[in-house]
Amino acid sequence: MPSRRKRLQDYDKKILGDQRICEKQPAEYPIGWYFARFSEDLKPGEVVPVEFMSRQFALFRGKTGKVGMIDSRCCHMGADLARSGQVSGDRLACGYHHWEFESNGHCAAIPRVPDDSISPRAKQLSVPLVERAGSIYFWYGHKPAREFIDLSYLDSSNFLN
Repeated sequence: MPSRRKRLQDYDKKILGDQRICEKQPAEYPIGWYFARFSEDLKPGEVVPVEFMSRQFALFRGKTGKVGMIDSRCCHMGADLARSGQVSGDRLACGYHHWEFESNGHCAAIPRVPDDSISPRAKQLSVPLVERAGSIYFWYGHKPAREFIDLSYLDSSNFLN
């Protein structure tokens, strides 16, 4: 019977020699709430790019102050919404063909197409957001998102750094 040390060495050789073991598994990242941007740095009508885990998102604030974060690549023709998109009301409009997306990712308007005939498949990936203590956080992981922790004490003038 091989010794314990011998078995570990064989196992290590197997892992080092067979890279296919690693290639089969996609990368895993911790689920949770992540910081996106300070609230004061995202003005109404503004769109900014956010990169997270090599994925591009478009973070935007509508004219009424509602915040949304959707996949930056438009589902129609692949235009970059974070760089060419424009805020229209509380929606993000693609700068290429002007499709308008709600903060939940659903396409709400397409030029020259009646709203009731827009396919439900015309949508962007969206992520849940919360705005607390002067910061915008987004959820990365399976939906539904866990409840965000209470940070109300940070808004207090009695809170010291």
